[in-house]
Amino acid sequence: MKFMKPLNSRFRIRGYQSFKAKGFLERFGAWGFRVLGVLTLGSCIGISGCANIVSPDGGARDQTAPRLVRVIPSDQSLHTRPRQIVFEFDEYIQFKDPQAVRWGNVPPGSIILRARLRKFIVRLTPDSLSPNSTYGVDLGGSVADITEGNAIPSLGFAFSTGAYLDSLEWSGQVRDVETGLPLSGITVALYPEGVLPALLKGDSIKPERWTMSNDSGFFVFRNLPNTTYTALAFKDPERDRILGTHLPKVFVTELKPSMVSDSSNVLLFSEDLDDQITMRRMLWSDGGSLALIFWGSPKPVKAVGIQGNGLIIQGMGQEICGDTLWVHVPPGMGALAPRFSLQLKAEGNMDTLLQIEQKALISSTLDPSGPSVSMWGPSDIGTLRRLRWDRAVHLADPLLWCWQSDQGKEIPMEGEFFTGSREGIMRVDFANNDFAPEQWVLRIDSGAFEDGYGRKNRPFLGKLQKTGDLATMMLLADSLLIEWDKDEQRIASLWTIGGKLVASKAFRAPEEATIPWLVDGLLPGKYKISILEDSNSNGVWDAACFRNLRQPEEVRWLSRELELKSGWTTELRWR
Repeated sequence: MKFMKPLNSRFRIRGYQSFKAKGFLERFGAWGFRVLGVLTLGSCIGISGCANIVSPDGGARDQTAPRLVRVIPSDQSLHTRPRQIVFEFDEYIQFKDPQAVRWGNVPPGSIILRARLRKFIVRLTPDSLSPNSTYGVDLGGSVADITEGNAIPSLGFAFSTGAYLDSLEWSGQVRDVETGLPLSGITVALYPEGVLPALLKGDSIKPERWTMSNDSGFFVFRNLPNTTYTALAFKDPERDRILGTHLPKVFVTELKPSMVSDSSNVLLFSEDLDDQITMRRMLWSDGGSLALIFWGSPKPVKAVGIQGNGLIIQGMGQEICGDTLWVHVPPGMGALAPRFSLQLKAEGNMDTLLQIEQKALISSTLDPSGPSVSMWGPSDIGTLRRLRWDRAVHLADPLLWCWQSDQGKEIPMEGEFFTGSREGIMRVDFANNDFAPEQWVLRIDSGAFEDGYGRKNRPFLGKLQKTGDLATMMLLADSLLIEWDKDEQRIASLWTIGGKLVASKAFRAPEEATIPWLVDGLLPGKYKISILEDSNSNGVWDAACFRNLRQPEEVRWLSRELELKSGWTTELRWR
């Protein structure tokens, strides 16, 4: 028999629950409502007390530069003499860096640049624009959004007052002539061909076109006419677009954009022989040496001292630190010496620079003690040892220093050493049987060396520290034969990462480049290799001479660092 569920059973259940709740509330009474209200209010207060009021999230940070919507007149317009050029962007902008605006063929007359809301306005003087001429501007880096300062990297615009638009280009990369590294922020300027003599005289002339190298050293000129320019690149700290006399620079004469088929490298040089005759200051040091401070670097140069009777002062040494040429005068002819002439030898000429007067000694500054050794240890080549003094010294008595063994043997030092310098390098032949079974030290007795005042050195004993396993480098440079010019030589040099010269090799003839260059006895570590194009075969790097339009000799570097390991021979091939 099947029982049917009553239709109102759901209502009965609900009714029963409602009845039970009603009975409970009747027994609980008004006191229960008051307790329930208090608990509810406390819960609300607790919840509201834990809440923090925060600003709404604004989303991801804006890292996008303004986008150009339109420009009036349109880019590459012909037959136009605009009174103003209006660039309109998709957001509010600011004029971030007025010096970053780069002109191709700077328009004559007044130029007004301003930013207003979403527009950037360039106001010109239309009547001053030349007929049949192309004018261009690049706003890259000068315009940015007003919120985050995101600048537009590049934005070019060009127009012509004639029936055609000049379309030639010249691009390149600015590199340091000595290191080969790209340089950013260098002003590259184009001048009419006829103004070169005025530039050589140092006249202040604004360029006709100019741009700046980017972070990778690259630059580009667009919309160039088929004409001849003189190109100059220079550091411009004052940002006035005027070539400074003592600024690092580079020059390219007779630049013809129609003849340039690809990008070119322009080599910036800091060394200029024109700057070497301009000295800022001369002073005596307390060690009896002369400091000659130049506007530019003084190399290559040789100092010669001449007494009043015409005799040349022998033993004058020199060393260069940045813009300072230190001339170390022999003892007895230093700061206590009578008046003499100092001449500098540069480019094969002898030029009297200045008269040197006697310097009065001040007892409070004169150190009564003699020179002492400040550093003794391995050099960058393991078979050599470096000795450094606390001041410039001269070798006074060659018999007062030697190699001495623990068994009483002595080996005298040979050769010329320390003619007015602070540092010397000595070779230790560990393959020599005399050195192998014994412990040797460098012994320097008092009186072996003297400083510029004639004060004798303190005694010194230097042990020969062990350097462990040494490394060997072998370089094959036969690829230089392809570009070898007549009457030239190449000089390969091995450097530490810190820029200290370790060894060098001159390839005087093409056939010598086919013989590997072997350097042994090297301390393990990282090195770098350079090749100097010694065009005049004098064995040294020659600076530029802007006045004579002579370029500096180029130095090229191996594209990667060289890591030498102990006990290994690393073979390289120059490419």
